[in-house]
Amino acid sequence: MVKRFALICLLLLAPGVSFAQPAISFGTLTYDFGTVSHKDRVEHVFRFKNRGDRDLVIEKLAPS
Repeated sequence: MVKRFALICLLLLAPGVSFAQPAISFGTLTYDFGTVSHKDRVEHVFRFKNRGDRDLVIEKLAPS
């Protein structure tokens, strides 16, 4: 009886655990710097938020 109850609980809880994942959302995806010479220093901050229910891990960043 206890084994059946444990199995039923596991089967009911498993879908909720397996679908938990991070979900990143950005305020803006692009930014146009216009015309920039090689002497100019430019920067822009991209704001993002984790809207998921798990930790968001950023392992690698690369400029484009």
